[in-house]
Amino acid sequence: GSGGCIDATATETVTVTAGPDAGTISGVSSIGIGGTSQLTTTGDSGGSWNSDNSSIFTVTSSGLVTGISVGSSTITYTKSATSPCNDEVASYTISVTNTNVTTGPGSWGDNTIWGTLSVPSPGDDVQIAHDITVNDNLTLGNLIIDNGVTLTTGAFNLTNSGLIDVNGTLSISSSSIVESNGGYDATGGNTIFTGTAFLNLGNTVSSLGTFTSSTGTVRYDGSNQSVDGVTYHNLFLEGSGDKTLAGNAIVSNDIIVNNGVSLNLSSSGKITVSGSTDIDGTLVIDELGEYDANGDFTAQGGYVTFTGVSEGKLRFAQQVPSLGTFECGVNSHVYFDGTSSQTIPGES
Repeated sequence: GSGGCIDATATETVTVTAGPDAGTISGVSSIGIGGTSQLTTTGDSGGSWNSDNSSIFTVTSSGLVTGISVGSSTITYTKSATSPCNDEVASYTISVTNTNVTTGPGSWGDNTIWGTLSVPSPGDDVQIAHDITVNDNLTLGNLIIDNGVTLTTGAFNLTNSGLIDVNGTLSISSSSIVESNGGYDATGGNTIFTGTAFLNLGNTVSSLGTFTSSTGTVRYDGSNQSVDGVTYHNLFLEGSGDKTLAGNAIVSNDIIVNNGVSLNLSSSGKITVSGSTDIDGTLVIDELGEYDANGDFTAQGGYVTFTGVSEGKLRFAQQVPSLGTFECGVNSHVYFDGTSSQTIPGES
């Protein structure tokens, strides 16, 4: 110091306490009655979960939400603070729809396995979250089959006005008819026939998933549809408009193309048929498309048309009573490649 004074220093320890962090909540924001959503947060652990309206949904201490009734409300996650900080709260809105969700495995007619504690009524939206076996004829709206579970139809009919969304497995039993009128999507899932049954597809078909045909019949009976490139047993193309093959397909038994329907083999699409072919509508082979008929082929009253300038191919291994109204393309090829005698129709 100066002037005879001595320097003086005062010290004080200051403790800085970090405030709590409730973070950001994430999870499924819409569930059905009986459905669940596991919420998580990016914030500090050890907080508390609460429902603003437990008559709409409940939440456990770990953040598992269960739908109770139709409505919308808020979940909060609170991380408590120590003085002098304030508690931190994050919120998340969840809606509960009228979709009836299974709460356990069993038979469809058991009231106790449904989120509403009642078997779905005709036209209801349904979510299958457990292995379920159908024991009656059903009429539904939308149907969701969750990943890892199986809906088995039994010998009953299932009619859907909405989308059938198969993330798990739809097992179609012998004598069953599944009518999908609102779209069918088994991307990542499985469609399995276990006997002689029908899958009728009346709208957009995104994918049949991993497909097992057994002795089942698939009908595309809507308008202007994409035909999935899988192995079918019987394939019936009905309804109206264009049925465009997506990829390559095999038909191990019979194929029928109805009047008013066109089967389009575009680009490099190929279809191989082991049984009989009956073309009452139109077979269109475009570009590098190929139709390989290993059974009898007839287009009596129908049309066979090559389009484009590339090498479309039509192969016959058995008898060909009629090629119908036949139109040959610029570079198209027709092969009669059977191992026994064949009669070649008088076409140009």
